Amino acid sequence: MDKWLDRFSQFHPSSKEEAIFVYADSHLSFVSIHHFFDGNGRMARLMSNFPLLQSGFPPIIISNKKRKDYTNICAQFQITKRIFPDKDDCSQFIIFLDEQWNSTWDIINKAYEQQKTRDILHKENGIN
Repeated sequence: MDKWLDRFSQFHPSSKEEAIFVYADSHLSFVSIHHFFDGNGRMARLMSNFPLLQSGFPPIIISNKKRKDYTNICAQFQITKRIFPDKDDCSQFIIFLDEQWNSTWDIINKAYEQQKTRDILHKENGIN
């Protein structure tokens, strides 16, 4: 766990590609060493978003509809018995995460558009 924390604290992604790899690395390595069967996925998803958020990126949200694909990819990595993945180990997860992050961006953009509409309606109706 000390090695994981040292590695995790060094992550400061500066591009989308780097951010997705940081998420994948943090997540796959955490679920490989975290010894609790129930809950390690939730904790891994939460913790893996910290470096992204600290670097100004939005979080990656894994859709419930894609949960089976997500667990299958994580299980495939665990078969390797490696703790820290390299880019080859993460390639399938990176593709999956990129798709999920695009969906996250869609949610964020939709929220911004809804807020703009509310702001216009409030302005038109004299509401502050």
